[in-house]
Amino acid sequence: MRKDNKCIHDILLTVEEHSAFKVACHILGYKQKYPLLEKYENDKLWYHIRYARMKNLVYTPEGKQEESIDLTPEGHDYLNSIRDNEGI
Repeated sequence: MRKDNKCIHDILLTVEEHSAFKVACHILGYKQKYPLLEKYENDKLWYHIRYARMKNLVYTPEGKQEESIDLTPEGHDYLNSIRDNEGI
């Protein structure tokens, strides 16, 4: 599968918006809750979530299900660099 930077961007923005100290974002199986992710097939989301894990942008908090993800410090830095480049 070809890497889709927009998909990675949308995943990270969704995780950032829908996670908190005690709550990780639960995407897979619930993508209809997240407008940025509705357009992607599940296989594409799984692939890009796996890619984001390999790049250390997201992680599964201890004791959570595999589908639960939160941002790492690198994930936050990546989003901030995108915002800086876009003037957000």
